[in-house]
Amino acid sequence: MISSLSSRPLSIIGSIQHSPEIYSSLHNQSCSACQYSRYEQCSNVCQCPLNTYWNQGICMNQLFENQTCTQANACRKDLNLTCAQNCNNGTYTQCVPIINNQPCQCPSLTYWNGSMCVNKSLENQTCSQLDACRDDLNLTCATNCYGSFTTCVKKKISNGSSMSIGITVAGYCNCSSGNTSDTLHSPNGIFLFDNGTLYVLDTFNNRVQMFSSVGIDRIGQTLISNLTIYTSWLYADSSTLYVAIFQSNYILFWPSMATIPPVSRSSTCSFTTISSPMGIAVDRSGNNIYIVNQYCHRVIVWSRNSTNATQILVGTGIAGNHSDQLNNPYGLYFDEDHSLLYVADRGNHRIQLFNLTSNNSNIGITVAGGNGPGVAMNQLQSPNGVWVSRIDGTVYVADTGNHRIQAWSVNATTGITVAGNSAGLMGTNASELRTPWSIVLDQNDNNLYVSDTGNHRIQRFSLR
Repeated sequence: MISSLSSRPLSIIGSIQHSPEIYSSLHNQSCSACQYSRYEQCSNVCQCPLNTYWNQGICMNQLFENQTCTQANACRKDLNLTCAQNCNNGTYTQCVPIINNQPCQCPSLTYWNGSMCVNKSLENQTCSQLDACRDDLNLTCATNCYGSFTTCVKKKISNGSSMSIGITVAGYCNCSSGNTSDTLHSPNGIFLFDNGTLYVLDTFNNRVQMFSSVGIDRIGQTLISNLTIYTSWLYADSSTLYVAIFQSNYILFWPSMATIPPVSRSSTCSFTTISSPMGIAVDRSGNNIYIVNQYCHRVIVWSRNSTNATQILVGTGIAGNHSDQLNNPYGLYFDEDHSLLYVADRGNHRIQLFNLTSNNSNIGITVAGGNGPGVAMNQLQSPNGVWVSRIDGTVYVADTGNHRIQAWSVNATTGITVAGNSAGLMGTNASELRTPWSIVLDQNDNNLYVSDTGNHRIQRFSLR
């Protein structure tokens, strides 16, 4: 009895013999010679099969990227590979991707500029293409907000000592202010929908701008105008845009134009007023609104249709640096899935985490900063904004006084700089920030958006 199944997981069921003698009667012969052959196939005449090449009397399998090759057609063309030649002596080297029709492989520390191999540039030297800078020195060719290559700068690296390059997605990259549809003036709060729509609180233009094609044409659509200076923050859900009117002590709902409080608006610290509202977050029901009550040093919860706050969530109402106190808090982030509230405790130069399901929900845990004001990697300086990764829990901080964005992984004792100057220096070029205010991540944590308030622009930084 012959079984149809092998008892071994891997079985040899046949083999193909290769030798020059087999091919000598086939290669380049008329198609009738290879009509029934397993070794060659007809292409006007008998030729090597797909993904093989003719090599000294025999058809050999084509090679993959970085494998050594000795002739032009030795690499997998279907994978866009070619056998590179040394530009100096013409010898074949290895299989590489076909790039810009480059005819040969440049020696180390040089690049192909379209006509010849030239030396790669050093830091701060001008460059005109991505590979024009010394990669052995961790350099890349930076682009401005118009996508044009400019100068060689340090790539972003994990210890936070290098600067990543931002792309201006709203406002002017030359940091000028204005009141036209493509300019901003001291933007504060920003919010990004998962579909890529960006909302910007254009503070000194007293308006909210919407950018539906982020970074393409930077033309904003005005949703709300004639707002009162000074506005501070915004939040959005599928039906409502929430704007914190800091100077006038209320929250505005758009498009209904309803407000909380509905009538009483003062700077006193009571259940019926919202003194100096800053950061806002809203739960999925749209009913519970979490508001930073800055001058009262607390976070409150207010129901949409209520005439008063329903709860003082955290903070004692008195500025302090104990674990149950806040000092001039600014931004907040609400993780509804885990009932966690993160607060940018600006006056204490720290980010506080409150577990709202804990028996001690009013007791905060410091998850970033908390070591006094400063520029060291374990310090913050007057942080305004906070955002948390939905993927790995990393806490991102708008370290406003240090003109940088810091990332603190879970249980970290120090942060790393992911945008701006790690030394805390302000600036106007694409890798620098000036008084960053609010930050958001896109849904996949691929990009970080920063309201670069002092430079009158919104910057996008790649995190991948």
